[in-house]
Amino acid sequence: MPCSTHKQPFRPHSSRSPFVEGKSKPKPKPKPIVPSSHRTLGSSLIRPRGKAGKIPALAGMTVLHVLHPVPRAQLSAQCRGNVDIIHINATRQFFDMTTLLYFHDPMCSWCWGFRPVWDALKSRLHESIEVETVLGGLAPDSNEPMVDDMKDMLQKTWQRISEELGTEFNHAFWTDCEPRRSTWPACRAVIAAGLQGQSDAMTLEIQQAYYLQAKNPSDDQTLIDLAGELGLDTAQFVRDMHSARVELRFQSDLALTAQAPIRGFPSLVLNVGESWQPIALDYQDASVMLKTIQDACSSDSSRTE
Repeated sequence: MPCSTHKQPFRPHSSRSPFVEGKSKPKPKPKPIVPSSHRTLGSSLIRPRGKAGKIPALAGMTVLHVLHPVPRAQLSAQCRGNVDIIHINATRQFFDMTTLLYFHDPMCSWCWGFRPVWDALKSRLHESIEVETVLGGLAPDSNEPMVDDMKDMLQKTWQRISEELGTEFNHAFWTDCEPRRSTWPACRAVIAAGLQGQSDAMTLEIQQAYYLQAKNPSDDQTLIDLAGELGLDTAQFVRDMHSARVELRFQSDLALTAQAPIRGFPSLVLNVGESWQPIALDYQDASVMLKTIQDACSSDSSRTE
């Protein structure tokens, strides 16, 4: 089962039932992907204009969050210059696009276990399918040491993933570091590295540092050191990691995660046209997921012909 955050655990349609990392409160029904507060722009969905709210660095700005692909020219014409920042979750700019969204957290242990199969799946996807990674943010900012119950649960989770998937973990982390239940700094680091074209590489660096080298990615210095190892401009990386630009992107990813039909991390959702289809995960073999994606694309194509 994926690492669970603020949602109920997502149970894919398979016989496997991995452990839940973290706890969540049950909800009477899933939150819809399209909140009623949104209005449509063509086949896109945008949030009405409003202040940035709880993001201090963005106070006074007007932010438009675009949740689906929309040409920038159409946005500009529709908004008539009344928006200070237009944020698109990724680089999608066209309506006629199929996108596979990967919801993850660089410090999610099930995401680490899923990584080999995820890499294999990406390599086998048709070139017409765009891949978009969404940072779901497993645990918010905190300077408090991790409580013993959480440490015990996570160590058992690592052990179970290792037994079921053969994933390697360095358990010295629990004695060599002071764990904190805080993954948001690592998420921001991935976004900041992405501004220098290294988001995927930073995700892998964080995972290897955390799970293999017993380093703590909840600490800024660890993240800065990793940026240096990647050959990034570390001064720019530090500025970006604490910038309004990165915070805006991260908050947009959190908003999309809250609206998506998922229950935890990792999760895959196929966006074909205006339909959103969760893809059941197989932690051992990419073939079943690939066939599900291909069938969904073929079905959509036949309906539009």
